[in-house]
Amino acid sequence: MQAILKRIQHLFHLAFGPTTLEDRAKDIQKQANAVAKHRDLDQLRHEVGDLLASTLQLCNECGWEPTELVSETLDRIEKRVEVYKKLNRKQRVGLLRADFDPIHNHHLAMIESALKFDCVDEVWLMPSFHPTSSIGGASNKDRVAMCRLAVEKLAHVHVFTYEQENEYSGDGYHLIKRLLGEISFRDRIEFCLILERSVADEMHRSTTTERIEDAIPILIIDSKPPLPASDNAWFRNRPHRWTQVESSLEYTATQTTIRGLLEKGDPTVWKYLPIEIADYIRKESVYQKPTDSISMQIPKKRIAVFSDSFSPPTLHQKMQVQKLLDNGFDKVIIHPRGVRADRGEHEVALPRHRAALVSLAFKDIPNVEVNYEDISNGTNLPLIDLTYKYQSQGEVWLVVPQSDATKGSSGKPAAIELYEQGHRLWQEARFAVLADSPIAHSQELPTKHLLIETPKAPSPADLRGEIFHGKKIDTHLDRDIADYIHRHRLFVPGTPGRDAFFKVLRPELFIIHDERNPRAVEIAQSYQKYQSSNPNLILVIGGDGTMLKAIREHWRRRLPFVGLNAGHLGFLMNASLPANLEGIDLISQSLPLLRVDVRYPDDKTAMHLAYGDTWIERAEGQAAWLQVRVNGEVQLEKVVGDGMLVATAAGSSAYARAMGAVPVPLDSPSLILAGSNIFQPRFWKPMNLPGTSQITLTSLDKRGKRPLRAFVDGQTLGIVQELSAKQSLTAAVELAFTKEYDPSTKLLKSLFPSDVS
Repeated sequence: MQAILKRIQHLFHLAFGPTTLEDRAKDIQKQANAVAKHRDLDQLRHEVGDLLASTLQLCNECGWEPTELVSETLDRIEKRVEVYKKLNRKQRVGLLRADFDPIHNHHLAMIESALKFDCVDEVWLMPSFHPTSSIGGASNKDRVAMCRLAVEKLAHVHVFTYEQENEYSGDGYHLIKRLLGEISFRDRIEFCLILERSVADEMHRSTTTERIEDAIPILIIDSKPPLPASDNAWFRNRPHRWTQVESSLEYTATQTTIRGLLEKGDPTVWKYLPIEIADYIRKESVYQKPTDSISMQIPKKRIAVFSDSFSPPTLHQKMQVQKLLDNGFDKVIIHPRGVRADRGEHEVALPRHRAALVSLAFKDIPNVEVNYEDISNGTNLPLIDLTYKYQSQGEVWLVVPQSDATKGSSGKPAAIELYEQGHRLWQEARFAVLADSPIAHSQELPTKHLLIETPKAPSPADLRGEIFHGKKIDTHLDRDIADYIHRHRLFVPGTPGRDAFFKVLRPELFIIHDERNPRAVEIAQSYQKYQSSNPNLILVIGGDGTMLKAIREHWRRRLPFVGLNAGHLGFLMNASLPANLEGIDLISQSLPLLRVDVRYPDDKTAMHLAYGDTWIERAEGQAAWLQVRVNGEVQLEKVVGDGMLVATAAGSSAYARAMGAVPVPLDSPSLILAGSNIFQPRFWKPMNLPGTSQITLTSLDKRGKRPLRAFVDGQTLGIVQELSAKQSLTAAVELAFTKEYDPSTKLLKSLFPSDVS
């Protein structure tokens, strides 16, 4: 090699003289272009020789050892081998098609096995379509809802409502054929069908088996079979795959068996179902006849309802919640109270900040649920109403401080007796009393009570006063709570600004990156030293698509998202970040999410959250007929077109822009209403509305000729009758940027590009 390099060096200097780096790069590009043009092998050999010689001369001129250079490249490829496997190929999706009537633990075991087998990137649950009047079964809506509940916390698992949306009730072969012919899937997704071994063994009885095998690869999940699969079984041959899952027979049952147990009210049924599904079945009375009493046969849970300001939530309150769980309560429901209108922000904080503080405080404690209803509505549900609100979940115990639950011999009533319907509360309600001192013999407690001993500690009101007067209270708060309060300057004199300035003294990261982007993978590896199981920042590496996906999946962590652009647009991403993040100065913006309420044709409702946008569009060939209301008032009696979209400021540069809307800065207090191919009213243009607006889009179709499909951040919600969108008061995401990067400036440049030729 050294002899060849010296000869190249000598001849190139002799023939071409000294060459600059720019000239050498141009020469290599010229030789590479020549290689690309030739298909004749002899001529190609000649061109490759020129390119190789020119490239080796570059190594001479830069002082690089070619063998070391090649070795470094191979090492880099080896590190990224899994990433490169995913590049330039279609997304691999496993379809698990079933009635899911109901979805049960064995279904979840099959999903886990399919993902572990590493022949699919995602699993899509595909509930079959059948009329809602089918005997003994749940409605389409309930089956889809149960599927979504079962997998909402599972990564790489989604519910695919293709059959419901298209009302397809044909055989499996024609469904697969139809699905594979969809243009939207054909170029980007590689489907396989997931089947259980028992189904595969019976497929020879079907006349369409052979055609299904030819049409799509099949992954067979084998769960403790009585006999091993033979080597010549049809599913042991490529392109089909076969794997086994260890699923305890004790907890395996058919859907028919499970429905039978539910209809009989047999409590043994609950061991076959995820807890979320059991709760849904009980709450919605699925599978029950009017005379059934299955809900009464479920062992009652003990529910502790803890209503307080939690502004801010303290370490002492976290300890009290843990003590409640340790004393036999199955669940603790945190119910933060609303804020009186006459109180200033420094006394409590904006609803979205209060919600964030409560989420941060209790996120890591199992069996704790938070209800933000009072924060959102600015109300204070009386304790008597809380007992009724949660009684369907179990035996309700109200959590109260000792000072409210005791009265002496003087005849003066206890604080509880002064509440709404206080005398009835005192006699009938159950109370978990947080006792911070011994109970005197002369003191009386409510009729039904349980003492939970806790030490004395400052209340949230005490701590707000300390913060207001500039005193440090970090020892009374969780780390993330203290950081959030400092970052947003809560409970201090004055009104906090929209931007929060803060310094990251100890970067502890939760890193999310685009695994299909080699540059993103390489950058993520460089920040691995900051990876932490207890993060204070979420670092997102990729493009805006990666950031949007990260926000959808992780906004509930209530941590700042810091983006680093390794994609194309990157409006939500910093252009660069230093290698050393310790001491970095950041500016964050707290952006409310969009609350989307939908009403389905059967009048059932659901609530979803969007970061960027939500829209409603025609599901079939007929144009959509819509009525538009803003804050309850009809503004457009009839809109005819393909559909309409509501976007946040953050979503204004995405789909809304493609519909003709003008993007606005991230912190703009506005909502964008845009239309797709609007025919009536003529010449209608997108508009910006105040951020406090509630926009409602209602179908005017009364005969079912013009069905509408709804979406939230690109995720389908199925066929709906009405969609209503407004900014959430409690759900928000925090985006952080370096001082050098200004998203508004980047947006401005995109609106006025320098190259207008």
